[in-house]
Amino acid sequence: MPITRKQFEIGVDDVLLEQMRDTHDFLAQRKGEAFTQEELNKLAPAPPATLVGLIQELPITMTGVRPAPSVRSPALQKLVELGAVEARGINSTLYFAYRSDLEI
Repeated sequence: MPITRKQFEIGVDDVLLEQMRDTHDFLAQRKGEAFTQEELNKLAPAPPATLVGLIQELPITMTGVRPAPSVRSPALQKLVELGAVEARGINSTLYFAYRSDLEI
């Protein structure tokens, strides 16, 4: 099945695009809030198979300091890259919030 030229340019297939739209729609309906990846995985509509392995507890290093958080969800990563979702680390926790419309 072919993908659109826009999908080709940003490097997403139909499955990833649907996950992106679902996550973005969820955040757009809650513009006054920011969510962690774990919260988004529990609350945002997404097929169960996409949730497996996306969230892992951040390990504590030998110094007791947690490493900087990272985006583990390909859909969230693309949304952040496109500027539709903003990511911000606060006290070793990464939060996501609506930023702008999704132009796909």
